[in-house]
Amino acid sequence: QTRAIYHALRMNWSRMDQYFLVNPTLERYDLLRGVEPGSAGLRPMPAGVRTLALKSHGDLAAFDFNAFDHIAPFKDRDYITRRFFRHPIHRYEVHLVLLDDRPACLLVTRIAAHGGRAACRVVDLLGRTDRMDAVAGVLSAMIVRRGCEYADFVCHGLDATAMAEAGFSSVDFESDRVIVPNYFEPFAMRNVPVYCVWDRTDKLTFRQCKADGDQDRPNHFEPSNMAAA
Repeated sequence: QTRAIYHALRMNWSRMDQYFLVNPTLERYDLLRGVEPGSAGLRPMPAGVRTLALKSHGDLAAFDFNAFDHIAPFKDRDYITRRFFRHPIHRYEVHLVLLDDRPACLLVTRIAAHGGRAACRVVDLLGRTDRMDAVAGVLSAMIVRRGCEYADFVCHGLDATAMAEAGFSSVDFESDRVIVPNYFEPFAMRNVPVYCVWDRTDKLTFRQCKADGDQDRPNHFEPSNMAAA
């Protein structure tokens, strides 16, 4: 409905992708629709890949944010600290993915639950995107360990072919044969496309993730879920 306005403002407008990985170890899915148990394989953890769980501002020192200053919007340690470590409601997990012991990317996730079942939502990704097989391996291990039905990633600016080769499936918003819920507050059993806008520029590479806009805002207030400031 607002696309014409953004085009008049000479801005880019696009529908974001929603990629997902299914937990193949479960015997049934209550959140997913159209996915048969055992129809997807577990993504292997590539050799040389490991992760570190980061808990505070100081833990981010190992990651070189300035190496990715060509990516818009630019984020630094203060942003990650304020947006994720100190969020007053949501509990986010920040993971440093290492390739051969070298920091490759920051992966930010949040567990969303409904009806006693859970999904792992990737809300941000900073850093390298040339090894999405490593990210897929990390997420696969995570959802199996946590008992999540699936992991998903709403984003724009990642190469669709590379994502498919890494093992990610893509939501088809023109069909309801397979449903990967996006809304949990309140829960909606339907595919929901998300759109993004950005300034036109030839100098920066645009990458939009779920947490960059308002799509990961809390829609309710539960003190029991409040994160430590």
